[in-house]
Amino acid sequence: MKPIILTAAALLICQAAGADTIVLKSGKSIEGSIVREDAENYYIDVNVTKSIKEEKPVAKADVLSIEKDSEDTKAFAAISGLTPTPDLLEEDAYAARIAKIEEFIVAYPDSSFKKPAEKMVEELKGEMEIIAAGGAKIEGLMILPDDYAANAYAFDEEVAAKHIHDAVSRRDFLSALRLFEDYEASFSQAAGRAEVVDKIKQVLAAYGASLSQNLDSFDKRMEMRATGLERMSPEDRAQTQKALDEQHAALEAKFAEEKAAKEMWITPDANLKESLTEALRQVDAQSKKLESGKATPATEKPFEELYREIWSALGSGDADAKKNTLDVARKAKLPDIYLEKLTERAGIPAK
Repeated sequence: MKPIILTAAALLICQAAGADTIVLKSGKSIEGSIVREDAENYYIDVNVTKSIKEEKPVAKADVLSIEKDSEDTKAFAAISGLTPTPDLLEEDAYAARIAKIEEFIVAYPDSSFKKPAEKMVEELKGEMEIIAAGGAKIEGLMILPDDYAANAYAFDEEVAAKHIHDAVSRRDFLSALRLFEDYEASFSQAAGRAEVVDKIKQVLAAYGASLSQNLDSFDKRMEMRATGLERMSPEDRAQTQKALDEQHAALEAKFAEEKAAKEMWITPDANLKESLTEALRQVDAQSKKLESGKATPATEKPFEELYREIWSALGSGDADAKKNTLDVARKAKLPDIYLEKLTERAGIPAK
């Protein structure tokens, strides 16, 4: 499907680093923030990776000069990441981002970053207008309201699948499996389900292996913990045992609560054997279900295609024709939320 899209205008802005520049006598420069100093050294926070910083000492005797960023440069660095926006941002989140950038513009009216900041606000307001009208941002593209409405099932399935893939990328297997349960509730007849199922099968294998490893080592780990407690002083042993007992009680309570609620995916903990056993049982059950290929019945056409065709058909015709078209959607057992959208499109009362 080739959706009608409205792309945000390309915004080229200077990405301020928000850091000091320390020029050494050797000619080398170091980018970072001076966080403290003593008689002999400056201590500088430098980026090791995008998200990790390291404090590095630099001898004052080696420093030729220090060039400090201006306040507006640092302030702009703090807001420069507010665009581009992530997918599926809500209207109030757009408003919050706009407010932060406008605060910068008011605080630094003469800054060289004022125009880039104003362009950021313009871009955010343009996207927010589309979101408020019923559009969405998916895969970095702004989907116009009419196009989203006509293809709601396909777009929603794409987003649900993306959330699963993102959880897998983070190796958050439990979240991925829980998201898959929600996915199955609405998108079991989607064309993209096969790809999602393949990914979930990989998750089940990896998650199951991790649970098995924790179970196999459980008794040994408990023995080691008991040995460690025996080596402590009586006072320390009593305090540690009390903390362990409280932890165990909390784990048991959470496990019992999730079992009572019949959670499809309980939260396992390496220190609670029952939770590991139950989680592994759930993995085995889901694996067998997916391997059987009988989890969901096949339909003549994927639901995204069916929804799109029915949406189009409801754009014309008399009331009887529209009722007959809606009956097709009901008999196919489209999820309720999409039946509601189609009924609203038809403009006739629901049965």
